[in-house]
Amino acid sequence: MSRALSLCQQVLLLMLLQTASSAPAAAGKFDLTPDQQARMEKYLPHSFVKLVKHEPVSVLIIGDDIAGMKVQSEDDGNTLKSFSGGFVGILADQFFYTGGVRIVRPQKGHPEKAVEIIGPEISLRSPSRTSRLMVHGMCELAAMTPKDFPDIVIVNFGVNDALQHYSLLSFRRAIQKAIDLTHQGKADIILLGPTLTMTEPLENGLALTRAYADTMREVAEMNQVFFADLGDIAWLSRVDERMKGLENEKKKPGAVQQKTVPVAPGSVINMPKPEELDADPDKRAARLFRQVSTDLQKWFDHGSMSDPTHPNSAMHRFLGRRIYAELLDGPRKVPWTIGPVQAVLSSPTECTVSYRV
Repeated sequence: MSRALSLCQQVLLLMLLQTASSAPAAAGKFDLTPDQQARMEKYLPHSFVKLVKHEPVSVLIIGDDIAGMKVQSEDDGNTLKSFSGGFVGILADQFFYTGGVRIVRPQKGHPEKAVEIIGPEISLRSPSRTSRLMVHGMCELAAMTPKDFPDIVIVNFGVNDALQHYSLLSFRRAIQKAIDLTHQGKADIILLGPTLTMTEPLENGLALTRAYADTMREVAEMNQVFFADLGDIAWLSRVDERMKGLENEKKKPGAVQQKTVPVAPGSVINMPKPEELDADPDKRAARLFRQVSTDLQKWFDHGSMSDPTHPNSAMHRFLGRRIYAELLDGPRKVPWTIGPVQAVLSSPTECTVSYRV
């Protein structure tokens, strides 16, 4: 017995020494910068204290079936692999929750945890269902008592609201009510704008949810709560016009001109196509739109089929990382600005909007 006890003591001592030796590296990896900590304290004022102390934290995601991980693959319904599961997983890693994420009442056939490890956990519940609107999410929060509220409420609606042409005014009121109810429940709220749709024609499909995303952003800014637009193209596609390298750049005084070899994507012999050399602004805009829309299609390719409204598993993984990145560091900067917007109501059924990018 004494020999077995001595062996256990040695193993325990080695584990403690290993933990102590790796502590500085771990601290350096998981530390937040002062600016990042300030953003965390601003947008997660109630749960941040618990996260720092490794206390149990509960998260609720309410949304449509996209938030419920509706994909055309074996990942369908697996909350752990949804954007909310990815986001909460990174949150658990950041604050060293060794038990990881546990899904409360997972859908049939899917696990509660990725790996069964003992330690502090963050729990995530996802009652998201098909064809739900923002008003349904508001009603779900209204049915909860203050003690039933989790530490963090994540709200993601807009796609079905847009598809059903739901009133933007009613959409705005439902978001505001959801914020008020969450604050009454002493919980933090995260608002996520709707993802894009790729329905034809693409000019309409890509624009379908944008008014709802802008409305949610306005309400979030007014209430000073965190908002991330899941349909923000600046995160989803790299805008890099195919004419880059084919134009004559203006020389700066005293600058040494470097020789550049123009590259035409898809061309074997480095010979630009005639349409790529056309400098007409409308044609250049059309080329850019074609490039971006083609690039975005990959997020809706499920392998066996393409779904124009439900993003694939790869996009869910990316969105989880992207939400957390914006929570820490703010929105991604873009190399363009939008000037004053002018709207002219030509007739009761026609409105012309003009602006300069």
